[in-house]
Amino acid sequence: MKHAWRIYAKDLKHLKTNWAASISALDLIVLPSLYAWINVEASIDPYAYTEDLPVGVVNEERGAGLARCRFHAGNEIVKTLKTTTS
Repeated sequence: MKHAWRIYAKDLKHLKTNWAASISALDLIVLPSLYAWINVEASIDPYAYTEDLPVGVVNEERGAGLARCRFHAGNEIVKTLKTTTS
């Protein structure tokens, strides 16, 4: 285990002298953290800003007949959607 720590310390010393390697190492540390932070922030409350989101409904139902009665479930659903605010 001592040998692994020596290699690690030696690599850190080399990072101080090589600016390109330092930037690459910093990028490998910061970018995944930034990516995770943005994704967690976005998924905390996905419905917070959907209040005024416009919705389009297309009703192409022709109705159905059962025992000489016609049913238009699509029209009923559209009526319910127009009156519901949630």
